[in-house]
Amino acid sequence: MILGEKRNLSIRRLAGFCGAILLACAFSFAPAGCVTEQVTSSDGRVASKPRPARVAPPETPVDRLALIVGSKPLDTTGSGYPDQIHATVVLFPRGHDSPVHQEGTFVFTLWEKGDHRDPGAEPLAVWRLQGEEVARARSRAAYGPNYFFRLSLLEHGGDRHPLSYVDLHCEFQPAGEGGRVVQSDGMRSFQIGRRRSSS
Repeated sequence: MILGEKRNLSIRRLAGFCGAILLACAFSFAPAGCVTEQVTSSDGRVASKPRPARVAPPETPVDRLALIVGSKPLDTTGSGYPDQIHATVVLFPRGHDSPVHQEGTFVFTLWEKGDHRDPGAEPLAVWRLQGEEVARARSRAAYGPNYFFRLSLLEHGGDRHPLSYVDLHCEFQPAGEGGRVVQSDGMRSFQIGRRRSSS
């Protein structure tokens, strides 16, 4: 009798164990659509859906300017002296982070390194670009509209400069009356002059 009771107890335990396994399997194979996922940010809040950047109205004045200059001017004549500076300018309207194209004049000033701090110093070159020159410089990158300029030293006394560092500054003068002049945040420095041969 005692042996029979033990056998029945073992059978009941085995049945309970198998039932638990079957229940666990049922949950593990539940359809994925029944699972609710919630994406949160680093501070624990629910992440908001990304929104497209606001587009500024055409009349919004520009109040910021980004100047990007190639580190090595090009030697377009094969003389060994770099003569063409590549400069990209990005204009940002007030209260917006999306760049724009806007009518106006661009003025680039090239100085010997540090000379812009000297009130009596003369710049090496000044490029004043407007009208068709600005229209031709209109370009577009992944981040939005910009201007791409090729500034030639051959237009300002030639390219035969000693190897030295120079500073380039840019300002944008909006078309029409009442527009505020916008300047680059500081200088962009690079080398001009003939570089020594690597041989």
